[in-house]
Amino acid sequence: MIKKKPTLLVFFLASAGIIISFLLLSQHYRLLKKGFAESSFCNINEWINCDVVNASSYSEIGGVPLAGLGLVFYLIIFFYSLIALTEKKPKKEGLSFCFFASLGSLLFVLYTAYVSLYILHTFCILCVALYLITLLVVLTLPYALNYSIGSTGSFVAEYFRASFHRKNSLGFDPKWKKHAVILIIFYGLSIFLFHQMEKNLNAADRKHPQNKKPPDLATLVSQHFQQTPVAIDTTGRPFWGNPSAPVKIVEFSDFQCPFCRIAAKSIKPSIAEYKDQVALYFFNYPLDLSCNVYMTRVLHENACNAAKAAVCADQEGSFWPYHDLLFENQKFLSSGDLLAYGEKLKMDKKKFMDCLFSESTTNRVKNDIEAGKKVEVSGTPAVFVNGRRLVGWNNVKLLRAVIEKEMPK
Repeated sequence: MIKKKPTLLVFFLASAGIIISFLLLSQHYRLLKKGFAESSFCNINEWINCDVVNASSYSEIGGVPLAGLGLVFYLIIFFYSLIALTEKKPKKEGLSFCFFASLGSLLFVLYTAYVSLYILHTFCILCVALYLITLLVVLTLPYALNYSIGSTGSFVAEYFRASFHRKNSLGFDPKWKKHAVILIIFYGLSIFLFHQMEKNLNAADRKHPQNKKPPDLATLVSQHFQQTPVAIDTTGRPFWGNPSAPVKIVEFSDFQCPFCRIAAKSIKPSIAEYKDQVALYFFNYPLDLSCNVYMTRVLHENACNAAKAAVCADQEGSFWPYHDLLFENQKFLSSGDLLAYGEKLKMDKKKFMDCLFSESTTNRVKNDIEAGKKVEVSGTPAVFVNGRRLVGWNNVKLLRAVIEKEMPK
């Protein structure tokens, strides 16, 4: 017989696993559809960020979201524990199979934790919750089966003896083949469903007014590499990643440009897994008559001052936090706002003000503009990967494919 209380705990753990997996799955499809324009509630900073983990290439296996596979796993545990709780004479065979399935899941959890911490260098709160739930399921199931942790080894040995019809003291037929078939059917149907969902998403993205089919990824990559690379001197510019990396990404941006805001929220998270192989450099290209001589009309009247403030933040060693504040508060870029953002990051007020109105800061912004004009930047954002302009900077798969191809073999 099984023990009711531990089985009930497994039931509630599985329920929590279903809810969290569903949240992660919803986030995954939201990121596929809308990108990083809207942050999730567990996107706290660069190191604690569910979106980065959920949008990385490691978030899927063969086009199937890991969150979806987790959802199916917890549904299976949920139904088996529910059956055990509602049967008049509950049998151990279902929960026993769940124990072995959860052991396999625990091994997979350890792998995903390794990827998160050592490859993506990012912590996902919801993922950690699933890690703990899986561990608790593994530890609780032996008690539900009326075994202690200490006797788990003998249970495993007896289970395998019974599975191969050898003499054992298990006391029941595992019927593992039946449960394995159920597991395969569950996952087979779910994989089919997830592939259909991705196909529908891709079909929605490919709608075109003239019903023209857009180029596939291989064609886009080929077209990208047909360009002749241009030289961009990145000396002294703020960067993210590894300055000695083989792949150099240059972004020309305007802090008042709405599409630049999307790029600012999308590019870094999309390439987090390549942080050691990529350097992302930021160049100012404000579409503002007050410092950009190539503008013919007023477009972004606060962009030049915002660019200067970012230069000052860079001198204080706070470029990226200040960069993020500017894009988060894009509608509030007056001189007072720029100063307030500096104070929020504990910058020296006098030093910041002196820098903001200095001629050298203005010249730094103008140098960025000239560098952009040299490579024919006329609008923002403009993104270059190893000197070739990336037309589809908002296409995550294209960006990653180009980076992969640029990396030394």
